Amino acid sequence: PDIPLYWTGPDVATPEITASQAEHWGELIARKPLIWDNYPVNDYARWRLFLGPFRGRARNLSTSVLGIISNPMNEAHASMIALSTLADYAKDPGAYDPDLSLRRALESLYGVDGARLLAPFIEIYGDYAEDVNLFEPLYFARNTIDLEPIEAGVARLEESLAELRAAAGAGNEALSELLEEIAPFVQQTKEPIQRLRSDPTYELRGSQVVYRDEYDRVRAEEQMAEMSVDGDLSDWEGAAWRSLHGPQRNGSRPVQVAFRTDDRYLYIGLDIPYRPNTVRQGSHRGEGDHIALVVDNDPSDQEISAEDLFVFFSPPTSAGETSPFVHSMEFTGFMSKYVADNHEFIFNEFFLSTFTRPPAQSMAAMAEGIMYAAARTDDGYHAEIALPHGRRGELRISLTVAVVVGARRAFSLSRRNYPANPATFAEVVLK
Repeated sequence: PDIPLYWTGPDVATPEITASQAEHWGELIARKPLIWDNYPVNDYARWRLFLGPFRGRARNLSTSVLGIISNPMNEAHASMIALSTLADYAKDPGAYDPDLSLRRALESLYGVDGARLLAPFIEIYGDYAEDVNLFEPLYFARNTIDLEPIEAGVARLEESLAELRAAAGAGNEALSELLEEIAPFVQQTKEPIQRLRSDPTYELRGSQVVYRDEYDRVRAEEQMAEMSVDGDLSDWEGAAWRSLHGPQRNGSRPVQVAFRTDDRYLYIGLDIPYRPNTVRQGSHRGEGDHIALVVDNDPSDQEISAEDLFVFFSPPTSAGETSPFVHSMEFTGFMSKYVADNHEFIFNEFFLSTFTRPPAQSMAAMAEGIMYAAARTDDGYHAEIALPHGRRGELRISLTVAVVVGARRAFSLSRRNYPANPATFAEVVLK
């Protein structure tokens, strides 16, 4: 009972912590929690700084917690800005003014001109994890990116760096230490801009770069009669097989997929080879071999929501048994953005046990109608999936095949394999 337990608030990096939330958590752990505040830490977003003041912590929070401890950035001097405001909050939560505290912190740390000199950095990096930062489109995969405001922001930061260097050269030692930490962020932001401008998968339209969606568009072949779903691919003879994107090895056959459709189903055939001939089940979902299919129900949404359908298919056992896992996923705000920005993300047991929900009503019919079968082969396994399409003209899906031979390998239908980011999903055309 005398051991304090940390609590990050209602989310990993949370915009708000109230006294009632802390009291509820205290009831669950039978003691007042000690807050581990994941601000201004940037280990989950190493492309940016967090320079804004602490916000969203209730004025009466001290009645419900033991204390508050900050998790800062690797950039120790840059962290001092936010930490100074936390000190103000902890000293007198009732009178805390974030904006006033920030001005005081900048003047205390960097002199009377601190706020003016650092204004561009505070403006651009003064937002929070739940916000859409000016530079976020460079790192958060999406289909259209307007480079004009991004490049203007970089130019402002470069001008600010010149002023800061002049001030540091005049004897402001604190600014010299800060400059060593913040200057690299400006340079590293310029690199993805150049990559996007030269990336052939993007088309330059004025100041915008637009992803060429034809790279991730597949047309399902029309099937006149309903296909049998039994794991036997002999009735897929003549299908338009295509290799999934992934780490192909010399001499090994690629993981292949084909699509067919009739008036009820989208059929997905998969040929999944192994070397050596080992199918690893795994003791937990996500550990072993599997197929993960996510169907996007809202093309305008940038992140996975409870309206989307998630289906996890296990490989066949030696007896040929299979067990699909059909759910929706509902992430918290921070986690939603974190997984959407995670290349080759795997939905492991933690996510499947923590964030899964029954399929939303809008996807219930599809979920109930899914058929799946798989069969072992001499060098791996074959799988067939029948997905009710509800007479839609197309389906946006993420299809990932995880193979564990030594290390885990992920093979995907989309070039950009972000299984929790609908903007990167492939479009399967049915009509």
